[in-house]
Amino acid sequence: MCIALNPAGNRSAAVASDLVRALHDGLRSNPRQPLQAREFFGSVTSLHLRALDGGERDQILDALGLDAPDVGEDDRLVLLRHTLMNPYLIDEENGISYIDLYFEHLEERIRALAS
Repeated sequence: MCIALNPAGNRSAAVASDLVRALHDGLRSNPRQPLQAREFFGSVTSLHLRALDGGERDQILDALGLDAPDVGEDDRLVLLRHTLMNPYLIDEENGISYIDLYFEHLEERIRALAS
């Protein structure tokens, strides 16, 4: 699963990518901290916008409210990347959805970065 994010009102893919990189700082492992210090883990990947066919690229840019990068500008859009291969993501017996908890965690991190 990949997630693209863009701050409200932003039109720059570089600014959107900077937000994702900042979020990733709180989702990646840190060798100076125990793994238990993180609630969730994630990685990042890049989408090269110029490698997409024009229709696909325009659809993604429109959905995110972004302008196409100018010639010579970095055309990469950084995305959060996650692998959901855990049979315990939804604990029905205890009423816990780790997917919901993850998105709540992301929301908290985004709010913290915005302030």
